[in-house]
Amino acid sequence: MILTLIKYLLLTVSLFGFLPNTFAASEAKNCSVLFTAKNYDAAMPVCTGQANQGNAIAQSYLGYMYQIGGGALQNDKQAVHWFTKAAEQGNAVSQYYLGGYYRKGEMLPQDDKQAAYLYAKAAKQGLAIAQSALGLMYYLGTGVLKDIVEAYAWLNVAAVQGNKFASILRDEFGMEMTPSQLDKAQQLSKTYYKQYVE
Repeated sequence: MILTLIKYLLLTVSLFGFLPNTFAASEAKNCSVLFTAKNYDAAMPVCTGQANQGNAIAQSYLGYMYQIGGGALQNDKQAVHWFTKAAEQGNAVSQYYLGGYYRKGEMLPQDDKQAAYLYAKAAKQGLAIAQSALGLMYYLGTGVLKDIVEAYAWLNVAAVQGNKFASILRDEFGMEMTPSQLDKAQQLSKTYYKQYVE
């Protein structure tokens, strides 16, 4: 009798310990499915629940939906709030979008150094659009020291991943470089690709 009771308690504890995690994973999946399908009206409440539980992907989705006005009224303050929460957890997409707010000085103080910092964090996670943005900042010398070798290297990494904008810029900037600079940039690009993309 006692052995049966212990088995029952262990089974109950394991089920109740398992079910909430399964439910949370299911809700997170629904958030992603709805968001990816661009069904923002349905995604908003599901993603909000997950975001409030600390899910960085759901927080990033909410930031984007508030940024574009999908599933809710457009609200940059809410977008920045959710992008910040997700970025603090290392979400590359949110780091990129938050960097854009700093770069433009919208809803946050204009700060090119902070923008470059956030772009670099996202770029080092393999996000091609952030690599492209970082490469452009190196070329212009905004938020970082002007460095055409770094610019080319980051743009090349993004271009190899299919970013057409980066490909165009890389080719344009490459025409301004000496053979020595170009060789150094291509070697650096290979290093970055192996370190941050593969």
